[in-house]
Amino acid sequence: MWWAVLAGLGAALIGLTSFAANASTPRFEITIEGGTLTRSDVEKALGIFMKHCSYLSQHQGDLVMFKALVKPEYISERLQRGWKTEIYVTLKISDQPNTIPARIRGIGRTAGQLLYFNIGGGETPGITGAKRISQFACGLPPNRRGTDSFKSVPELSFLQY
Repeated sequence: MWWAVLAGLGAALIGLTSFAANASTPRFEITIEGGTLTRSDVEKALGIFMKHCSYLSQHQGDLVMFKALVKPEYISERLQRGWKTEIYVTLKISDQPNTIPARIRGIGRTAGQLLYFNIGGGETPGITGAKRISQFACGLPPNRRGTDSFKSVPELSFLQY
């Protein structure tokens, strides 16, 4: 009888190991309020987002919130890019991060910060971010005017509307 318990425990540990090895994209809380994107489209786009924001991928352990809101686009700059639906991403850095420095020169405090991004396809697929910490964390060009910086990500071209 005990061997059956041990075998079951071993199988469970193997399953956990393979899950951890494949867990490159964190589990996002996804809310769809409109638009034509499917949940599958959104999940694929979030995987591409994390791949292109390598700093975030490297420091996933310091992120305590992963949310994605899908809704019709209304901001003129993004509408001009051909984005009719946006994926609005919100991440939160832990109040006590382990690997992300609590302050980054030129950026400021990181602990407890909310990061905001927009993901879209259309004519110019990519990622935008307005806050300096968001721009830094995703490798976007820094913009100190408080306006969005854009990073072209052709892989997101599948987000057609």
